Amino acid sequence: MAALRAVGALLAVAAVALAAPACAQLPGPDGAPAFISNLPADDAPRVLEDSGANPITFWSSLFVPLNPEVGGKRKFTLYIANKGGVPIAKGTVVSLWANRTTYAACGETAGADAEYTLPEIAPYQTATLKVKVPYTSDSITANDTATMILFIDSKCTAYNESAQDNQRPANAYVVPKNSEYTSLFVASATPNDYPYGLSFGRVFNKNVPSVGSTFSSQVTVQSTGNAPTPKGVKVQVWPSTNFDIDISSCNNSGGVTIELPKLGPGKTKTLTVDSLVAPDAPDSYLLFLTDAGCALNSKPGPLRFGYYDIAPSASAYFGGVQAKGQLSYTVKTAPKAPKVNDTMTVSIKLQNWGSVEGAIGKVGVWLTPAADWPAPTDGGFWGGELCAYTGYVATADFSDVVVKPGKSKTVKIKDVPVPVAPGWWQVSAVPDINCTLPASSAVRLGASYTAFEVVA
Repeated sequence: MAALRAVGALLAVAAVALAAPACAQLPGPDGAPAFISNLPADDAPRVLEDSGANPITFWSSLFVPLNPEVGGKRKFTLYIANKGGVPIAKGTVVSLWANRTTYAACGETAGADAEYTLPEIAPYQTATLKVKVPYTSDSITANDTATMILFIDSKCTAYNESAQDNQRPANAYVVPKNSEYTSLFVASATPNDYPYGLSFGRVFNKNVPSVGSTFSSQVTVQSTGNAPTPKGVKVQVWPSTNFDIDISSCNNSGGVTIELPKLGPGKTKTLTVDSLVAPDAPDSYLLFLTDAGCALNSKPGPLRFGYYDIAPSASAYFGGVQAKGQLSYTVKTAPKAPKVNDTMTVSIKLQNWGSVEGAIGKVGVWLTPAADWPAPTDGGFWGGELCAYTGYVATADFSDVVVKPGKSKTVKIKDVPVPVAPGWWQVSAVPDINCTLPASSAVRLGASYTAFEVVA
């Protein structure tokens, strides 16, 4: 299991190295960051090494506009996840400065250009915060760089080292008022794009095609300039890295090309890409090249990568369904907060992500203290090896429950023992633990999980 995740992390790093940020018709220096996070990667977050005490993990959507105007505003969405074992209290403060030359100390929030408070964030949950930052201070001038500072938990009430671990800068080239430029990116990931956890990286396609089969995938692009992108801008998509792609060429071959409609500033468009062919491999990466025909600039936009799994043959494959806007899954306990040494019912929503119908099979359930295994970053816990699982506390057989591809079914496992100690616990589950389906022994495993509170 550890080796499997280590390989995933290395693949994520490889993808990042090739995904250099750029922007079409960007006024001023290229390479300005398009989003912000406390994760040291571009488009495929990986988790910083730390003591494990920091409960906060965060990243943002793309900045709109990418280059703010003097006197204007910049908008983006923040995703703030609690990977710890206790709730982050309601009222935790988020402070932002449009242009600050030094980092802030804990509690040093005076003069912030924007400030927000968070709701309570339970373990393994993600809060979504819509942010606006005004670029109106006297220190901001046109045709110059402004350094935005984002400080989550700026009063250090959730974590005493937040000034170091949860404060990040992002430089921006400021343009004159009423300037017009275009910019197009593959949209930043949402929590639902990380079924294996943030450490693994972004997954663009959760469906599992078989080797040599034709499949479809989706990708969302976003206009991040302050002028609309014209109709006809192209996005080119390849189903693997086995193609000769020149990221400076406007005439790459192969893959599938789609033309975009006109997109206004900040607007997104979700594209369905058909006729992709899965390579002969256990997994691969989808490659996306924005502005592939160079309608906006002399070179294409940035190349982005996204992982997907491949089955060796046509097979059903069952995995969990993430809760909307969450890294965690649609897993529930009944009662919601069970008492120590009692029993509970665990319900799990499972989907057939494979290409043919099949039975869910035997489902195993694990329990572990929430603080001991940071599932939002590492994925749901499971014990043992693939198809040789150990340590589960309960099982139930659903071999008679057959589900068609793309459909889901909620199953319930009764009489699951409640942990003996109060506090927050992770409950995780894996279907088809006997590996009766071909894909179950070949496809990367992601356990469904959530956190729940045990009371005395």
